[in-house]
Amino acid sequence: MDGVPKKLLDNDKIFSSALQRTGVITSVYLSKSDMQKEHCKEFNGLDIETLKFDLLEYEYLLCNTAALGSKKHRSGFVNTYLDEDAVLRRMPVLKRYKEQYVPALSLATLLSIDESVTFDEVGTMSFLSKTIQLDKQSNFLLRFYHDGWYKKISASDFLEGRVAKDSLQGKIVLIGSSAVSLHDQLIVTGGKKMAGVKVHVTMMDNILDEEYMVQPEIYKMINILLSLVLSFLLFFLLYKKYKKSLFVLFFGTIVSFVSFTSFSFVHGVYLSAGYFFIPFVTYFFLVSVFYILIDSYDRFLFEKALTQKHIDELEDKVKERTAQLVASHKHIEDNINYASYIQSAILPQEEILKKYAKDFFVIWQPRDVVGGDIYCVSELNSGDEVIIMVIDGVGHGVSGAFVTMLVKAIEAQIIANIDNQKMQPSPAIILEYFNKSIKSMLKQEKRSKANAGFDGGVLYYNKKTKACKFAGAKSALITLYDNKVEVIDGDRKNVGFARVKADQKYTDHEVTVKDGLKFYMLTDGLVDQESPEGKRFSKQKFLDFLVTIHKKIFERQKDDILSLLENHQKNLQQSDDITVFGIEFK
Repeated sequence: MDGVPKKLLDNDKIFSSALQRTGVITSVYLSKSDMQKEHCKEFNGLDIETLKFDLLEYEYLLCNTAALGSKKHRSGFVNTYLDEDAVLRRMPVLKRYKEQYVPALSLATLLSIDESVTFDEVGTMSFLSKTIQLDKQSNFLLRFYHDGWYKKISASDFLEGRVAKDSLQGKIVLIGSSAVSLHDQLIVTGGKKMAGVKVHVTMMDNILDEEYMVQPEIYKMINILLSLVLSFLLFFLLYKKYKKSLFVLFFGTIVSFVSFTSFSFVHGVYLSAGYFFIPFVTYFFLVSVFYILIDSYDRFLFEKALTQKHIDELEDKVKERTAQLVASHKHIEDNINYASYIQSAILPQEEILKKYAKDFFVIWQPRDVVGGDIYCVSELNSGDEVIIMVIDGVGHGVSGAFVTMLVKAIEAQIIANIDNQKMQPSPAIILEYFNKSIKSMLKQEKRSKANAGFDGGVLYYNKKTKACKFAGAKSALITLYDNKVEVIDGDRKNVGFARVKADQKYTDHEVTVKDGLKFYMLTDGLVDQESPEGKRFSKQKFLDFLVTIHKKIFERQKDDILSLLENHQKNLQQSDDITVFGIEFK
């Protein structure tokens, strides 16, 4: 603004000087904390008798400019009062500042019309020939208007003549609505946002036109008692299980209360939903808990009687079922035991071994009653030849035992073919015959689900010519002579199983038999057995142990091996079928 004298640049000073010449009502802001360096030197409070209202008290006052702070100008506070839900429904007409009574801006403005205001002990204010109901904190219950009711004029429009001066004649005008608490946006009754200046306008108009709201104390008691009666009625309907009546009463109560509240609001009576719903919900919760306890106790008695009946019935059924299970278990156990007798019966007789062996031992120890390990000793028609097999069939228990029966059946065919000179007594050819037969019988070439087979070794010996051959399918032959161990590994292919080809070939290994040479064949059950610490028995441990015992008679070797296994295994359950075969040929 070029060319304007410096004394005219202080707009606040100019504005204050103009207002000072009028009977203007100024605003103050009450605070419980110090908000400015310079405190109000003069303040014109309301001169009334001591009141019995429970008024809010403040220690500090935020004043207007010094020019407007003299006692000849009446002032009113602009602080607003929010309910606990942050909604503004009421305004106090009085507050205390030190020993003085400070009126609200709206009351201070109206006092410029009529200074005769009195307060009585029953919570009313007599003013302008009107009696206004207040609460204990001197709060005034406001009735807000629609947005179009409130008028706002720009100061620049007025000063530049765009608004006629006579349009403000006979009206109360609030100037400077951008001040603290006048410009602030507040949530008021009905959920609308409203500037603080409109709150004071509303309060003045409510007093002048007697359109303020009232909240009779008797309505609070009626709401509380009504909510109690309805809660007990709902409890009665709950107990009698009148579900439709309960639904009608519950929603009917809500609709009726909302309708009555709306009707009362239109006629100037404010009914807080909290006075009805909070006691109603509280009472209903308590009676519901009481009902739940009663209902739970009734259910408990009913369920106890019903449970006892069910328990008796279940006990009878359990006894009956237990008897059936015991009978079934005994039947299965008898069958498995009988299968064990059959499996033991097909094991070779020692008389055949004694014809070819100087000494021998056999450890055959199924994990269950029956197992998947088997050893076979078959003498050929020549009377000089013997074939020894140690087989580890897939699986344990009953499933493994079926594989051993299959092996035994095919073995009979093999021996017959050799005796009839249809096959050579070659261990490799014998394994190949096993492989083709199992795959054919179990239809493994046609993706059968019977994916069975075995690991094992076959040993051929001719006591006349001293010829000896060995072939293995993932199995080895161990020989010991003069403290030296030799391991003859078989082929790295199983016999049977879907993954093994039908024309799989196996390899013969010739062994020179001499006096003192000892042979050992075994399944993996021994070397895979774990200790309680999780450590395997291991093949190397077995080989090292054989070196220390191989000069003993075979019966002692057997006892020593079993003793070593027991010390390793301790109380741990056997994990697999175990077979160990040892022999020294004549």
